[in-house]
Amino acid sequence: MLRTRSELDQAVFQLYAAVPLWRRECGSEPALRAQYRRLFDDVLGSASDDDFDYVVYQLGELAVSTGVFPTSPLDGMRHDA
Repeated sequence: MLRTRSELDQAVFQLYAAVPLWRRECGSEPALRAQYRRLFDDVLGSASDDDFDYVVYQLGELAVSTGVFPTSPLDGMRHDA
């Protein structure tokens, strides 16, 4: 089901806030990255075509700013790239 931009922002914020919890739960950086790839896929799958690039950018920023990934795992996914 497609989410509104507001719902997508909320989903991204929840992923950002959950980084410390997932870091403890996953136990290793590779497991944390795998978990976040699954979570990113879920959010991206619920973005409309109009919001897709926006969400790719937001998730990429989250990935790098939290240290989950050294670089955005979503580079090259944007439609306007």
